[in-house]
Amino acid sequence: MEELRDKLLQHLFEINEDKDKISEGLKLSRETYRAYRHHSQRIKTYYLSMVGVGLAAALFLGFAFLPSLTRLNSEQVFRQNYQRFKFQINDRGFGLTDPLTLSADLYMGGRLDEAIRKVDSLLTVKPDEIRAFLIKGLAELDKGNYQAAKAALTPVIGSGGSLGTTAEWYLSLIDLRDAKYQSAAEGLKKVKEDSNSPYSKKAAKLYHRLRYRKNK
Repeated sequence: MEELRDKLLQHLFEINEDKDKISEGLKLSRETYRAYRHHSQRIKTYYLSMVGVGLAAALFLGFAFLPSLTRLNSEQVFRQNYQRFKFQINDRGFGLTDPLTLSADLYMGGRLDEAIRKVDSLLTVKPDEIRAFLIKGLAELDKGNYQAAKAALTPVIGSGGSLGTTAEWYLSLIDLRDAKYQSAAEGLKKVKEDSNSPYSKKAAKLYHRLRYRKNK
């Protein structure tokens, strides 16, 4: 009888041990599950943040490169941005009969051939007269003689100041028309950085469209 009781007590003891082990196992399982859930949540949060960063970067690059990737009709954009230059008093000669004043007035009045002849005559006497080169380049440009205009406007760039920036603007438009986009972008960058230039805002918009575009 005592032997039977001892065996029964032994079984109850083993059952209690198994119960404690099961409880401990369940506790560890719950803690492991919670740790797993926490780790999974961190991974999910990190993944979502990386996706957000990636989308933001893609959108930024898309907005940055889109103007340079879309098709561009260089002739049409040239016409949209080209306007005849309006000479100010300080851009012309001294007095109404000054050859520079007469040439500028002829140009603004659309008498382009007369303006070119007048400045050509002046340049034989004053070969370094920058304003004469500017008038000649603008007149040739208005006639559609783009290479002659480029040759006349190029020396004006080195003079600096407002006339230099003006020449840079029109030369950039010529390069744009000829689909020399990188050269045009370089010129437009200089114009947009001149806050005193009336062309700075237009130059900034065009520069944004051309800066990543390859030449045809």
